Amino acid sequence: MVLKLPALEFTEALTDSPEFREKLRQHEHELENTSNAIKTLIKKLNEVMVANKTLSKASRSVAETLKSFKFFVVGSKQTEEERDIESSLSYMGEVLHRIEEARDALNASSETYLKKLDEFRKTTIGKAKNKKKEFDKTTQRYCTMIENNAKIPTKRSDLFQEMKSSIYRLFFFFTIYIKHGYNYPTGAPDTICGTMTPGHGVSSQTCSSKYTLKSDKSQYSTSDVIHITVNGSTSNDVFEGVLLVAKTQTSGQVIGTWVVVSPTTRVVNCNSVANTGITHISNDNKLSVEALWYPPATITDPNTIIRATIVTAFTTIYVNCFSITLNPKQANISSNGTTLLASNITTISSSTIISPTTTTPIVSQTSDVGVNINWTYTNGLTSVKMQINNLKTSQWLALGLSLDQQMGEDHVFVCKHLADNTVALERRINPGGHTPPVLASTIANPGGTLNIITQKLENGIAYCEFTLSNFTSSTRRKRAISVCMSVYIKT
Repeated sequence: MVLKLPALEFTEALTDSPEFREKLRQHEHELENTSNAIKTLIKKLNEVMVANKTLSKASRSVAETLKSFKFFVVGSKQTEEERDIESSLSYMGEVLHRIEEARDALNASSETYLKKLDEFRKTTIGKAKNKKKEFDKTTQRYCTMIENNAKIPTKRSDLFQEMKSSIYRLFFFFTIYIKHGYNYPTGAPDTICGTMTPGHGVSSQTCSSKYTLKSDKSQYSTSDVIHITVNGSTSNDVFEGVLLVAKTQTSGQVIGTWVVVSPTTRVVNCNSVANTGITHISNDNKLSVEALWYPPATITDPNTIIRATIVTAFTTIYVNCFSITLNPKQANISSNGTTLLASNITTISSSTIISPTTTTPIVSQTSDVGVNINWTYTNGLTSVKMQINNLKTSQWLALGLSLDQQMGEDHVFVCKHLADNTVALERRINPGGHTPPVLASTIANPGGTLNIITQKLENGIAYCEFTLSNFTSSTRRKRAISVCMSVYIKT
């Protein structure tokens, strides 16, 4: 319901008509009602915030319990189902933790809002009410003086009220304007990929050399993976937020897809297109952020621009200051990584499987990394042994297994050299075409049963050994033609 108060005109105050006095009375009454309503609202919101803090504390406790959940192993190792359950519970705990971080940001914004609201009630409305009280006291003294001089008894309240009303009253009502801003402590929204400008209501700072945007490649082909890094120049040059987007130089169209590397980031769905940007997940200080960019299958623009917006504080943003120009290669230029495709190594007939043992040596063109892969396929069981010499920290080797020679819905196994000098084998599924692989644990029925035999680092050699059973009986596409292998070395 919209409340409509009659307007107060200055000329009416001079004439002091009965109509003006009635209008003034309505304004005074509504001013008091507004003050009481704001006071009640502040009280209710404070109660909500107290309840939020209690809920947040309980949710964080549940999140920590989920993240630390572990199965007691029966035997020497966990089953894949046990690992999936632990991973799912841990992921749920992480989601709850992020929700509570968002709740903390909401509470902080609410506290600022309540402070401004209470300040408005006390200063602006309170000032008008205080002026009215002063006026009433002055009027009382004035009327008393007239009564004394005229020797009119104070019991003549009717005449007293008439004299009181003869003095005009004029109040100035002030409105408060609070500048609106939008704070996204958990990452940029999907709607700002075009402008790359946060909705903080402030202009971009003068470009600074405190931060750098780097790429591991200046030229690329459609099969390449480009490693992008945002860094502070020194240990003191930290930042809170970031937005990474790849655009065509000519039209500014958002292209390609991104994969998260840094745990402090997440993907952005620019214009509702999945995984087309990278942003932060919290406003904690960061010194470095890394991500992987996958080019589109078709490149029509001569240049691609990787743009970064950096936020160091709510009022300190850098827009159009950091960018990298990447040049697409010609179609006949291969990627930096070495790829081997061995087709028809194992043939499947109507009733017989011929499966020779295959040893494949692979040497990277860009480093001294050496790879030996021994793999067999017999009666529905794929066995793979990978030995990678001189695989450095943070490097990995990916091996893909397919039932045909086309990408899509295929198994990808990643042998990683972790920062703590251990080796981990990770199973992923390529859901289709050039889409980046996703963890197999996130898919209801990825097909086949994985059994990890060895994952270790010994004498500078990384060992990853596993078996995949029932590969041909996957509920994914039925393509009983051939088993193919593709290898990619990240250097």
